[in-house]
Formats: sequence, C-alpha cells, structure tokens
Amino acid sequence: MNDLAAVPRQESASISAAVEPLMAGITLVTLRGELDLATCGALDDLLAGLAGPGTPYLAIDAAEVAFCDSQGLRTLLAADERARSFGGRLCFVHPSAPLRRVLLAGGLAERLLPPAPPDGVDLPCRL
Repeated sequence: MNDLAAVPRQESASISAAVEPLMAGITLVTLRGELDLATCGALDDLLAGLAGPGTPYLAIDAAEVAFCDSQGLRTLLAADERARSFGGRLCFVHPSAPLRRVLLAGGLAERLLPPAPPDGVDLPCRL
C-alpha cells in the first residue's frame, strides 16, 4: 500500500508534482514544469511508488507541462507499464499542447491518451 501522505509534493530542477488520491484505485498526479533528462529521475522515483495493487490507475494532470523530451516519454511509458502490471493504466487529464504534440509525434497518443477513462470511472482522460 502506498502512503500518499508521505509524498504529497516533490520538486526537482524544473518540475513539481502534487499527489492526491481521487477515488478508490486512482491517484491524481498534477505536474508543472518540464519533463526532461534533468527532471525525470525524481519523477520516475515518485511514479514508481504510486501504482500498486490497490491503486493501479494513475491520472496525470499535465495542463502545465511546458516541455517533454524523449526521457520524459520514457518515464511516462515506464509508469504506464507499471500501472498495467497491476491491471490499471496511466492516462492524462488535460494534457498540455507541447505534451500532446510529443505524444502524437512519437506515436504514443493511442496508448497514453485513451479516448475513454477506465471502465466504471468518470474521469476526463482525453486528448
């Protein structure tokens, strides 16, 4: 079980992440800043501790993500793989325009920007 109260906010070079449980099985992570080589180590550490048997879904509010490079994509893919290993997935809530462009260019929009939220969950996961 993850102790979300123990990691409500983490900051790195130019990224901040706020964590809050949304509902049973879903954790909301609000990101602000840049997803790049300098920031992804701390973000990966945070995301690795969030998806688990009791909370397999990660909803990422990325409205304020200003930049994402290939390392950022790898970090998000790793978080999605971990969530899927517990029967969940990662989805975005309000992805920023720069992040949408990178996901579309990388061919990852279908995987990380699903057209509908998980079954039975009223969550605005969308492109």
